Amino acid sequence: MNLYRKYRPQTFKDVVGQEHVKAAIVGQLEAGDAAHAYVFSGPRGVGKTTIARLIAKSLNCTERAHGSAEPCGTCQSCVAITEGRAMDVMEIDAASHTSVEHVREHILERVRVAPMHQKHTVFIIDEAHMLSKSAFNALLKTLEEPPAHVVFMLATTELHKIPDTIVSRCQRYQFFMLSPEVMMKRLKGMCEAEGKRVDDDVLREVAYRSGGSQRDAESLLDQLLHLEQSHITRERAVTVIPMTDLGQVKAFLEGWAQRRPQTSIQTLQSVMEGGTDLNGFTARVLEVLRGVLLHRLGAISESMAYTHVQFEDFASVLKEVSDARLTDMLEAAQVAATAPAHEALPQLPLELATIRVCGDGDTVTPPVAPSASAVHFMETIEDSTTVAVSDEDNASAQAGVGSVAAIALEDVKSRWSTFQSKLRKKHASLPLAMELAEPISVDGCAIAIRVPFAFYAETVNAGQNNRLLSTLMSEVLGSTVSIKAVYETSGNAVVDSVVDAFGGVVQE
Repeated sequence: MNLYRKYRPQTFKDVVGQEHVKAAIVGQLEAGDAAHAYVFSGPRGVGKTTIARLIAKSLNCTERAHGSAEPCGTCQSCVAITEGRAMDVMEIDAASHTSVEHVREHILERVRVAPMHQKHTVFIIDEAHMLSKSAFNALLKTLEEPPAHVVFMLATTELHKIPDTIVSRCQRYQFFMLSPEVMMKRLKGMCEAEGKRVDDDVLREVAYRSGGSQRDAESLLDQLLHLEQSHITRERAVTVIPMTDLGQVKAFLEGWAQRRPQTSIQTLQSVMEGGTDLNGFTARVLEVLRGVLLHRLGAISESMAYTHVQFEDFASVLKEVSDARLTDMLEAAQVAATAPAHEALPQLPLELATIRVCGDGDTVTPPVAPSASAVHFMETIEDSTTVAVSDEDNASAQAGVGSVAAIALEDVKSRWSTFQSKLRKKHASLPLAMELAEPISVDGCAIAIRVPFAFYAETVNAGQNNRLLSTLMSEVLGSTVSIKAVYETSGNAVVDSVVDAFGGVVQE
């Protein structure tokens, strides 16, 4: 039997978390004043259906002590509900029974009939937001004035999809994700009951991956407990649940903090070679950067991604990084996390983020030139992530651009860093092509820039990309200009330094 079924709470005191909901419901049951309809909303796997079942057991328990809300768990009614065979307690999956016909046949018809075995007829409608509009309309009158023996409980993960007319006829309770302490305590208790010893860092990984859902955490733990070993270490657990090495996260961020892209990219290569889930690695980088930034702002938040000691270690690595640059790091990691996946180069978004983060400032470390296999990806980016120049951008450019006038090459060079900074805020991939670019000549209002790779020139000169670049440069210079990329390699010191550092040849 699955853990989450085997250890499903059978009394209110066994329910972990949701203290605000338990206090209100228990108070009603102790006073004998339960509502006729409830709406339970919140994330999946946090106890909504469990609470609904406990209410059904409590209302129908024949041996419940006076003034108590706890069901006895041993009477015929409690046993039948626990085993899922109580005829008067009906659980309806609204996701697969959305029609008004089903509501009429299985709910409205049953409402008119007295319960067969229990005191109350209880309807637990799971994923209630999936019901059709007609089905909700059919329930309205019954929810407003139900028979005394009928109780409705609607559980949903998307409250906004339930009509206000339905919600207003029910008592609504909001459920929340479980805290780290509550989840760890619950998981440890299950391990002890199963006679297994699981290391804390493994349980922390299980809790982190569950995203605050106790049911998801118990499902993951169930997979681990099926290992033959009585003591489950991190080394054993990785065969079932791939884990991110926080030491690699630290090394990666050290490269960012010290503006050493080689360190970060080498760490990234180790992550790839080790078979670590890259999405999970990126998520940990985001979690750490967010945690450190919030800590500096005084908004300390709990996280299952690391222990307090590990957090202090990360904070030490980033202590010399300013708040502004830390924010830029977080934004770069966010762009990498949401970038389109590429089958051949899944690490490319993080490599671009590394170039961006380590290339800012007075001392720019030459970024790693992408391999020739990146050509197809850059062409894909052109089609899928090209940013069109919006009306607001055009209006802004017109407001800041003066009359067409001759521009000197020195003017362009002196404002090149400002132009690149504005570009990073507007586009995810173009900044890579422009990192190694340099202005070489000005002919009237036409600016020629040199790029070291042919596919960079194609990217810069392509349609909407070129219009965006020309618009941004016009804003910076205060005069309408155009940009054209020229592919040249000779005499480019930056390219030569990259080739010297990393080996290889420049491919046309």
